[in-house]
Amino acid sequence: MTIKIDPNSSEKAIQAALKKVRPTKKLNAAKYFGKINWDEDPLTFQRSLRDEWN
Repeated sequence: MTIKIDPNSSEKAIQAALKKVRPTKKLNAAKYFGKINWDEDPLTFQRSLRDEWN
């Protein structure tokens, strides 16, 4: 998203424009920790993904 701000804008106008861009809800990542069960070691999985690029 792009917001154009006039160089002569007041601080109030800039803050109002920034409020439109900022998300109102924050992600609570803690509730997702440990929820995914991997079938293989994460390092092995990462190496296999990197090998696909070659």
